[in-house]
Amino acid sequence: MKNKKSLFIACGAALVVAALLAFFLLRKGGRSYTSALPSDVQAVACLDAKALLKAADLSLSDMGQLISRFSESEESEPSGIDMTSPVYAFVDANGNTGFLSAVSSEDELQQTLAKMQDEGRAGDVTLQRGLSWCVIDGKWLLSFDDKKALIMGPATGDAQDQLRNTIAELMQQSRSDSGAKAELTELTEKADAPLSATLSAKLLPQKLQQTLQEWLKTETLDDVFVRLQLATKDNVITLSADLPNASKAVSERLDDIDDMLDPIDGNLIEYSHDNSLAWICMNVDGKEVLEQLRSIPELRTMLVGLNLVVDVDAILRSIDGDLALDIPDQAMLMSLFGGVPPMMLTARLDDDDFLEQSSYWLESAAKNPGFRLKALSETDFSLKSGNNDINFGVHDKVLYVNTQSRLGTNADGHAAWDYLSKRKAAISGQRFYAVVNVQPLSSLATAATSDKRVESLVGNIHYIEFTMPTTGRIELNIIGAEGTNIARNLLLNE
Repeated sequence: MKNKKSLFIACGAALVVAALLAFFLLRKGGRSYTSALPSDVQAVACLDAKALLKAADLSLSDMGQLISRFSESEESEPSGIDMTSPVYAFVDANGNTGFLSAVSSEDELQQTLAKMQDEGRAGDVTLQRGLSWCVIDGKWLLSFDDKKALIMGPATGDAQDQLRNTIAELMQQSRSDSGAKAELTELTEKADAPLSATLSAKLLPQKLQQTLQEWLKTETLDDVFVRLQLATKDNVITLSADLPNASKAVSERLDDIDDMLDPIDGNLIEYSHDNSLAWICMNVDGKEVLEQLRSIPELRTMLVGLNLVVDVDAILRSIDGDLALDIPDQAMLMSLFGGVPPMMLTARLDDDDFLEQSSYWLESAAKNPGFRLKALSETDFSLKSGNNDINFGVHDKVLYVNTQSRLGTNADGHAAWDYLSKRKAAISGQRFYAVVNVQPLSSLATAATSDKRVESLVGNIHYIEFTMPTTGRIELNIIGAEGTNIARNLLLNE
């Protein structure tokens, strides 16, 4: 039996190869063919190419163009594989990777294999145990009849002979004995996405398993599944991960975490910059943040030093609400040339009583040669230590810490990031939100290469968002220009 790491790698590869298989062996039937799924599946992926093409707004001619590109053929021809039905990929308990699809025409599939044989990519098609068999690329064993096709591997020699017995049993087993109704399969099929996969959490890398166990406070991951989905609509491609089958104990733990991560209000968007490269936001309790910072030795030492001049602990304890980090686009260039990247942190305060101690801060700084503190106003200050120079202060119960200038708002002529302003309704309510503006990076990428595929990639992607709508679910949104279909543009290199 292969180790857990190998199973996880195979599962990831299954997602990619399932998509390639969808376009490679191309072109009706219900899902009776899923009776060939093994009952001991550890991971299941499902690609609904028909739904994906519809979401990507691809025509038949576009489809032909894609098929030609993947198959390196000038024309696309029916392959016998029914692409109007979902294609499945799976990993069984022994670490074998498999791909299962419905067959639209056994004769056309025979013809496809004959062409692959002429190209040196497939062996002879033989008939054994009432099934047709063919070895592809020397290590993938294909078995099919007039309803379904199952390919598994990689395996050679004796391992391939053993795999032949496994495949024969799967192809001839009843639906009740199969994995068609396994929990993993049903969770995958219930996903509202063209591409979805569900796997046992035990297949995750060991470090990730440990992190998940600590986060969920559970002794075992035996009954924990992770579901991945890819969906696309208009100018957004969404990749998501969630825990779909949470037990009572896990659900209670997620509820506890949900109580700690309050929804983002979005009121700090007005302090963002119109030339931002990235913006990160979450709703925090300053007292909990202080405890977390103190738990890290390096940060605890830094806090001790800063508290000699400014009561940083009191400032952090006053934070109650949204906290945002804004990184302007010039940060990228300054980082390339070794400069200190400009950035600004803002946080909503419960109170600003700590400002009453500002005169004491100035006295303390004057006695400490390692720091230089200057009052710019009653609520604005400049702190220097060595080559580091930051400004901080409070306006309308909003704390700011800035490496460049004082806090700016729309009221004093400062323009907020228009993208965030338009997305405020979507940002509000999230447990975590981060966005990267890809457009400043696109000019660098296109200048560094003449590859049209790279130009298409960076040209079509305008923003990348990472969000946590609820505890236990994370999403990655790849966003293109408004009025475009990003999946279509990326697939066709438009």
